[in-house]
Amino acid sequence: MKKDKLLQKAIDNPQNLRFSEFQKLLQIYGFEYIRTKGSHLFYKNSRLKKALPVVEKDGFAREYQVKQFLRILEEGNVI
Repeated sequence: MKKDKLLQKAIDNPQNLRFSEFQKLLQIYGFEYIRTKGSHLFYKNSRLKKALPVVEKDGFAREYQVKQFLRILEEGNVI
């Protein structure tokens, strides 16, 4: 799936974004996997001070984490 189409899917329907799609979006926008702690995967972008934790639930990304990621993009902290 192309970058713009995947981003639009996250915006339109954040509760139905597959975790693998979310991980792909994170990578597209410069986030790198740094570690796992329990069920949380941590991604970091060089422009952020803190790591972004994400959790998979039944194959899908958690809606609030997708929205948090989208807010980061909107605020211009990453792209």
